[in-house]
Amino acid sequence: MKAGRLIIFIVLGLLVLMLVVGLYPRSLSTHAPYVSTWQMHPTSYSRQQSKQEWEISFLGDIMVHDTQIIGAKKIDGSYDFSPSFAYVQSYLKHSDYVIGNLETTLAGSDAIYSGYPRFNAPDELAVALREAGVDLLVHCNNHVLDKGLAGLIRTRQIIEETGMRYAGSRIHPDDDTVTYFDLDTTRFALITGTYGTNGLFLPDDQSYRINMLDEKRLIEDVLRAQQNAEFVMVFLHFGTEYQEQPNVFQINLSTLLIEQGADIVVGSHPHVVQTDGFIGDNIVVYSLGNFISAQNGAKRRTGMIYTFSIVKDFIDGSITVQQTEYLPVFTYRSNEGNRPYFLGSLDIEDNDLFGSEDRRLAQDGWEYLERTIQLADRVTLE
Repeated sequence: MKAGRLIIFIVLGLLVLMLVVGLYPRSLSTHAPYVSTWQMHPTSYSRQQSKQEWEISFLGDIMVHDTQIIGAKKIDGSYDFSPSFAYVQSYLKHSDYVIGNLETTLAGSDAIYSGYPRFNAPDELAVALREAGVDLLVHCNNHVLDKGLAGLIRTRQIIEETGMRYAGSRIHPDDDTVTYFDLDTTRFALITGTYGTNGLFLPDDQSYRINMLDEKRLIEDVLRAQQNAEFVMVFLHFGTEYQEQPNVFQINLSTLLIEQGADIVVGSHPHVVQTDGFIGDNIVVYSLGNFISAQNGAKRRTGMIYTFSIVKDFIDGSITVQQTEYLPVFTYRSNEGNRPYFLGSLDIEDNDLFGSEDRRLAQDGWEYLERTIQLADRVTLE
């Protein structure tokens, strides 16, 4: 009886063992151990995508001339620049980060609002830019000292109070000349510099405040940024005004910084769009042209929002530009009322709000962009 029970237990034990082996053959086999999917790809296990994409957009020169200030003034004496950017707001808000070149000061009403040659716009400009979707304004350009050191300091203060980041100057001598920002858990670096300040200078003990186009400093910034960020962008104020092609200095400096490790180079200052191109495998846009202004001529009133689609691969850690696109814009002036200036599509044929001259200039500007921009994978018309 005991022997029979022992046999039954042995048989049952063998059956259980065979069942276990059948369920988990890999874990008990003599072959290479089984590696589960989540061990190879943590992002799959956590139900995250193995890649992540961001869109970063760059704006050219944001200029405010006297006629723009007059056009934005309301009956109660306040200012409203929001209509100027209504057309591009949905596009900007679609981007993950928007960077622009602020080519005016925000020095306050006591400093007298003015356009060329010493720019000073009402604070409402910053409010309108923020509401339109701008995240960061670069202010190291040739008009940064139009209202002196006090104007520089106040401009930075207003930008930050409005909720935007500021790049291009420093408060303290030991502040980093590189500006960093994070998208999700990825850090981006922005390196800036201007060729000059229209012959206006700070006292020697304050000269550290503005990022100038110092080759040694720029190289050091690129090398340091590579240690602190995963993607390094350069936005420089350089080139020759109104020239349709980049000059030798622009090309050589862009090449040098990319060779040192910059991922992209973007430029402003010429007030007209200059070509984009490759330096090695890296993209450079030599001039974005005017974003908005009251300058004359099709090329000076035609601008673009240039957008980089940047993809990070969580498997190999790489981060690269996968696609570029631009939205062409034109600065119109309404025929009605105080004639405000505002950005609109270049594709306007019949509209009573615009004069025939504006429509003709917009068409000329569109043809210019088609000839000039070479690399963009996509052109967004709306």
